Amino acid sequence: MSSVLAKFSVAATLLFVSMSQPASANPLPTLALEKRGCYGGFPFNHLHGGYHHDLTSEVLSDITSTCLAAAGRTISSSSPFWRCTNWQETNSWKETCFSDCEDGCAALPKDYGAALCGLGCDPNCDTGPTYGYNRIDWAIEMRDGGADKVIDFETCVNAFKTELGGCQSGSEQYHDGFWFRIDPAQGGC
Repeated sequence: MSSVLAKFSVAATLLFVSMSQPASANPLPTLALEKRGCYGGFPFNHLHGGYHHDLTSEVLSDITSTCLAAAGRTISSSSPFWRCTNWQETNSWKETCFSDCEDGCAALPKDYGAALCGLGCDPNCDTGPTYGYNRIDWAIEMRDGGADKVIDFETCVNAFKTELGGCQSGSEQYHDGFWFRIDPAQGGC
């Protein structure tokens, strides 16, 4: 009996560990990313409102335009590069209200009235309005007394891609002597 319990305990632990690992839809390299700067808030995949399965290509496009704006600038402790880009919400947070209701009812045990619960799900439920804009806040800075330095396009793109690939809710850390931050957030710029 204890052998069966031990096997069950190991299997349950492995299942829990595999389920607790965040799944990333980003096929980007994480390189040597130290996740000391990962944020735990608003994720990139919510930038258009609601949940989108993968906005990596759109965020990569925003990285390109941000790095084009930054490239060639001298970054110093008194002259950082800060930028905010708006992302229009195109979906409401309740756009799946009917399927969410049905899924919730289907998860109930039959003796708790799952069938009756489903009758209360309204296929014409109020999906709610969109709320305007969300944003990404960007920063490239020199910190800790670093010497003034010109940022080039390639360094900028590689750093922001690394941050995007490592953290679904934005992050910050040093790359090539610069301090980079990419932070998706609710509300417009």
